[in-house]
Amino acid sequence: MESDHALREKVLERLDTIPGIDPGSLRVHVRRGVVTVAGEVKDAQTRFHVERTILRSPGVQGLATRLGPVRPLLRLPPLVGT
Repeated sequence: MESDHALREKVLERLDTIPGIDPGSLRVHVRRGVVTVAGEVKDAQTRFHVERTILRSPGVQGLATRLGPVRPLLRLPPLVGT
């Protein structure tokens, strides 16, 4: 079995092949072959691609995800009378 560090690097390389994904925006941690990925993705389809890509990576024993949708910027109304 390869090291967790080597597996993490392999997973990041594979994530880099998904269009519209910046692997740097995702946090990837590997322990004993179990990959935990966290961050924001644009939609459910992108989340599916990330999860599938990780699970298809040789050496991955399991997956825990903490992926959520990208939150829109909060726009406050202009201040009146200042």
